[in-house]
Parts: sequence; C-alpha cells; structure tokens
Amino acid sequence: MVPSAKATLLPSGELEVVAIAVGSGLDDTLARAFAAIRAVSARENVARLGRDMGYRIEDAVRVEAYGLDAGGVARATTWLTRRLPPRASVSCSCEPHDGPLMLRARIAPRAPEETRAYAVDTDGRVAVESVELHIVEHCNLRCAQCCNVSPYLPARSMSVAEVRATCERLREVVKPDVLKIMGGEPLLHPDVGGVLRAVRESGVAPRIRLFTNGLLLRTIDDDAFSALDELTVSSYASAPLRPELVAETEERAKRFDVVLNLKPVDTFSTVLSREARSAADAQGAYDACWLRHRCLVVREGVFYKCTRAAYHADYHAFVDVLARDADAEATQRSQGIPLEAEDFATCLAAYLGSSEKIASCTHCYGSSGALAPHVQLRKRDVKDGRLAP
Repeated sequence: MVPSAKATLLPSGELEVVAIAVGSGLDDTLARAFAAIRAVSARENVARLGRDMGYRIEDAVRVEAYGLDAGGVARATTWLTRRLPPRASVSCSCEPHDGPLMLRARIAPRAPEETRAYAVDTDGRVAVESVELHIVEHCNLRCAQCCNVSPYLPARSMSVAEVRATCERLREVVKPDVLKIMGGEPLLHPDVGGVLRAVRESGVAPRIRLFTNGLLLRTIDDDAFSALDELTVSSYASAPLRPELVAETEERAKRFDVVLNLKPVDTFSTVLSREARSAADAQGAYDACWLRHRCLVVREGVFYKCTRAAYHADYHAFVDVLARDADAEATQRSQGIPLEAEDFATCLAAYLGSSEKIASCTHCYGSSGALAPHVQLRKRDVKDGRLAP
C-alpha cells in the first residue's frame, strides 16, 4: 500500500496532516507515514492550499498515532519522540480507526522571521536551532541553484583537526540542538568516520545529522554510520537513487538505530540572482528569510548567519554576475563574526537578531525565490559561470 496523506490549513494557521500507511513492521510503517507527512507539508504542496510556505515536521506541536496493538504503543512513542522537537506532544493509542496505522500531525507555522530573538544564556552561550559544518565544499553533482555554490568551487575539505578545534570552540559559545555535517557532498571527505568521531567527542551538540545526496552511501563504513544520530538523504529528481541503495540504507539505519529521512527532491527554490537587486528588494528578502536562522554555518573560522554570506567571495569570483563586488573577500568576512572574537556570544546574539540585511542579500532571493525544477548544470555551464543550463 502506498502511503497517503491529506493536509488541511486550520484557521489558526497550523497545518493538520493525516497520513495512513502499511509497511513491513511497525518501524517501517511509521517511517512511511512520517515521510508522507513531510512530503505533503512541503512548500510546493502547501501552495495548492493557497499558502506560499512550507511546514516542517520539526515544528510539530502534536502528533497522534492510532491503530497500534498493545505492544506497539511504547515503541511508537519512542520512535516518534526521537524525530520530533522536545516541545511536541506525542500520543500513541490502541484506539482503532477505519484502516491501518494512522498518524495525525499538527504543525505550527513559522513565526515572522523578525520576531526571532537571541540572548546569551546564564551559561554564557547562545541557543540556536542548528550549526552547519561544510566538511567538503565540492560535490559529485552540479545542481542548479545550489545555495552553497558547490558546482563552482575547487576541491576543499576540512581536516579532522580543524573540525575538532571548531567544535570545541563552538561548544563554549553556542548551544545548538543539532550539528549538521554538510557539503558540498560530505561523503567525498577522505575520513568521514574521523570527522564524526571528532564531532561526537567534542560534545558540541546532542545530535549529529549528516546530509548527503546518497550516491556515495556505500562508501561510508559501519563504524562511521553508527556514529550518526540522524541521516538525511536527498534523492534528487535529476540524479535519483537506485531502489537497491535506498533499501540498503534503510536496513543500515534500522540496524544502527539512526534516524533516517529519505527526502525526494524535484524542485529547488531560486536562491541565487545574477543581477544586483535593489536595496528595498534585498531588505524584503532578508526580512522574510528563514535561512538566516536555520542555515548558520562556520567556515574558515568565521561564523555566518547563512551560507550565501559564507560563500560571497566565491560567488563573485566564479559566477557570471552583474555588478560584481570588487572587494568580495573583505565583504565576506565583514558579514560574519570570527570565532575567536572577544565577547563572541554577546556579539553573536546581536548579529543573529539584527534587522539589517547583509551585503550578500543583493544577489539572493533568500527563502522567497520561485520554485524551479531540479536540474543539473553541464560542465560548460559551470565553466562559464551560468546559474542555469
């Protein structure tokens, strides 16, 4: 049975999603229903309900499961709790319903981005949703509109020592819910296991999540795989995963108790702009942009509020943009805070909460760009600095 899900916009602005699924066991059934909730709450699907924004299961306020047997209630509660934010209420019941297992999720809308507040806690750290480390900046794909501009970048990896030092410093000044291991394609790193162990040993975050396009999943050994808490695999429409590789990954995730999010991706938001946007348009994009809260990244010892800021100089060096920044290197560093800055936490809270756009917004649509089909650039496109084939 193919999982089914139906979403309803509530007057409160919340999204209610009901998903029904059948799988080869409870974990598999829950995973299918959970994936269906993720899919139907994505931006392109919610747009059909008249609202141009996506809802994330990580913003769920309540999830209920029905149709479980007595032995499945405890397992389903544990399974769901691991995948939901601490504030979410989880309720699992043996109460029957007409059909197989059913999940009902209520997901809160994003609050206006300008209302997000940051402060230094009593422990001297700033609480944030996540921090990204791009352990590799190059990629084995050439996705159009990659917000990390990976198709245009030369091969570069963080050393394990660099990862360790960065995480140990981050632990002193920020308190992320999750540390994201990203790229480029992180599985191109020569020592992924060493990176994961360094992050784990640093104690920088309670959860480690690795993001990958999945094409190199067979190269990650069991030792490295078992060091993960969560694995997000994007199966791009322009470079889909083979079914047997998906099945292998599902089996490994189950064996090592890794939270797996298999994410089909057939569209990308238009993020990059070749032309310089007006100051008013750039400020408007910044005001509405959720990336500046959820894509925090440390690159070469500097903390940036978004990936576009972190790659500003590379963008202006390699992409065919109009109104090129003549001093892009200095601009890039001015958009972030060095990790070794004096009174870093106080500076960071002010920086993240600032209402003023940053320079890279001039060539960025933020999270407000139009959706476009996911496509791959040709080598010639990359060489010529094109944003589209």
